[in-house]
Order: sequence, then structure tokens, then C-alpha cells
Amino acid sequence: MWKKGLLDVLGAAAADVVCLQETKLQAEQVTDEMRAPLGYRSYWSFAERKGYSGVATYLRAEPLAAGARSDSPVLDVEGRLVHTELPDFHLFNVYFPNGGMGPERVQHKLAFYEAFLTFTETLRKRGKGVVVCGDVNTAHTELEGKTLGIVGIGNIGRRVAKFCGAIGMKVLAYDKYVPAAEIRDSFEACAGDVAAMAGRGGAHPVARLPRDAGRTASKRRVGGHACEPPPRFRKTRSRRR
Repeated sequence: MWKKGLLDVLGAAAADVVCLQETKLQAEQVTDEMRAPLGYRSYWSFAERKGYSGVATYLRAEPLAAGARSDSPVLDVEGRLVHTELPDFHLFNVYFPNGGMGPERVQHKLAFYEAFLTFTETLRKRGKGVVVCGDVNTAHTELEGKTLGIVGIGNIGRRVAKFCGAIGMKVLAYDKYVPAAEIRDSFEACAGDVAAMAGRGGAHPVARLPRDAGRTASKRRVGGHACEPPPRFRKTRSRRR
């Protein structure tokens, strides 16, 4: 971030508060210039794993208190939170977890949300407001039960299908290179787990693919109709001369 012009951004913005997420730095990598540029003071949270997560808050005014821990095991891992208390409000700089890597990460993400809400509500009830800045890693509209248009090729498509199946999304279009049986197995393996994580007490509806999914035909099927694959997906053979 520093090599990509952060100092110029700080100078041009002249903001009182700047919150950064996914810094991917360790404490020993942060120089004195990075800690206190242009009259700012900064507060950092570092992940245990190198090159992963991390947040930093830059302030012009000295806060009443600052820290990267909340005494919650869920919130205090992976370097995802910096809390600074200012005269009028509590400021949270948060890099929320991404749940797209599988059921375990969805469980961690939901637990993080719950712990964070509990923590901030406790502070708010004491009479001081709470301001949250960060990367929330959540869609702004409800996705559960909606329709997914296209699943991509190979491993990417497999991961997308698994995640979307877990939240009950229906797949209308899929690529022939993603085996239908594997997608169905992934859906059924994680749909119930995700439902239990969310406290719903039952399994999400499992997405259903057409029975001809995964056949080796040269055309994909969308809603039961054959479609020519995009040009970049077509196989070509070079002719020898």
C-alpha cells in the first residue's frame, strides 16, 4: 500500500481519520515513516500469518484509548480489528472475515458478526456512539434462496457452486467442465451445516441441476436450452503445415 502511493493519498485527502484494511503487514515491516506520516498517528492490528489480513487506523488527534484486542477469542484473531475511543464516539476499523472458502469459514464469519455486535452494543449502551469503518465482506442485499446465473470453469466454478449451494441458491447455468455429481455432492454436504450455523434448525433447500448436467456435449445448457460457449472457451487445434 505504501509503495502504491498511500502517502500521496493521505496528503491529498487531509482527512482527520483514515481506515485501511488488508494491510498484510507484520509489525517489523512497519517503518517509522509509515507509523507517523504527515502529522498522523497510527494504530495497527497484525495477523498471526504473514501476508494476511491486518488493519491500520490513522488519526490526527490523539484518542482517549486505542487497541487491537477486545477480549473475545473470535475478534482477536487474524488481525481484523482496531478500536479507538474518541471524545464523542468509539471508532472501529474492521476487516470482516470472508465466508466464501467453505462451511468452516462461514461459521467463523457468523461468530465474528455475533461477537462484534455484542461488543459494540455493550459500548453503545454506556452512552457513547459507535462508528464502524471497514470491509464488511457481505452483500448489501439478501442472497439466500436467490438464483445464480452462471458457474465458471473448473476449480473456480466448483468453489462458487459449493458456496452458493450452501445458502440455498439455485444454479441455472453451469459449465460442462464442472461435473454435476460433484456439485450436487458439495451442495448436500454443506447445506445442512450452514443452516445449523445460522441457527435455523434445518437444512437449506439443495440446489438442483438438470439431469443432463456434466455431459460431454459441445454446448452448455442454460435453463434446458443449448447455448454456444463463449469464444474464449472453445477448443481450437493448430494446424501443422
